[in-house]
Amino acid sequence: WTTIVDEMNRYDKLPAEARKYIKFKDAAVEQAVREKLGKKTGKITMMDVQSIYRLKLPQGVKSLTDLKYLTNLEYLDAQQLGIKDITDIGKLKNLRVLYLQRNSISDISALKNLTKLEVLSLNGNQVASISALSSLTNLKELYLRENKIKDIAPLAKLTKLEVLEIGMNKINKIDAIKKLKKLRQLSLDNNQITDIKVLKDLSGLEKLYLQRNSIVSINSLSGLKGLKYLSLNGNKITDLKPLTKLTSLEYLYLKENKITNVTPLKGLSNLKELYLGENRISDYSPLKKMYLKPDFRCDFKIA
Repeated sequence: WTTIVDEMNRYDKLPAEARKYIKFKDAAVEQAVREKLGKKTGKITMMDVQSIYRLKLPQGVKSLTDLKYLTNLEYLDAQQLGIKDITDIGKLKNLRVLYLQRNSISDISALKNLTKLEVLSLNGNQVASISALSSLTNLKELYLRENKIKDIAPLAKLTKLEVLEIGMNKINKIDAIKKLKKLRQLSLDNNQITDIKVLKDLSGLEKLYLQRNSIVSINSLSGLKGLKYLSLNGNKITDLKPLTKLTSLEYLYLKENKITNVTPLKGLSNLKELYLGENRISDYSPLKKMYLKPDFRCDFKIA
């Protein structure tokens, strides 16, 4: 009995705001909140939802208006919901991880004040302008694949980035990446890139995806000694000499280029996979040593 009395007294002392009941506008959001709180029925107060730090929204969510009550949220998964308007997410100042992939979002200006964000995924939306992202300087992982982005200048200040995915856009200039020295993984595939000189200083790179661009020269890759994974399929490359010293490489993809000579690759003794199909190569014999390794995978044969 005492505990109930104590509880009532404690409730009476709460600020009026915390005691307010929430009127949910979206039934699916309410359902997700109830599950999180373990409260199937009954009213939900503002104080109740302060204990929610992580939330995954289910299919069927139509409006995000109710999210404004969840001010302590640090992790929100709102992917594949058909969402267009993310205004209310902009009020969640404590967010660190935000998944918004596969929606119908074109305007991301609401995100500009979410300065605690460390992980943001917007893959598969309709985003053209990313200027709102320039203030998100705590980002470590940013996923912008399959959008309508041409200009990546706003990324120049995001110097904490370790993972950046901007494949399948309309990008031809990548100067903004020059100062992102902490990058370990970079995806620039399926764009309109010809010049990759700015990559030469990104010595921390371990995975680099450059397939399906219009790259001729790969000279700037010659110093990226930490690379383990490199995809260059579907470009216009003829000279492989810049790859000679990349001895950490384990996975190398060079299909659909204009390569005739594979001798520069013969010293890459850590390779586990090498794909060279649809080039102009007549002699694979320089690769015989790696070819004979038991676990080596490739798409060519050496007699």
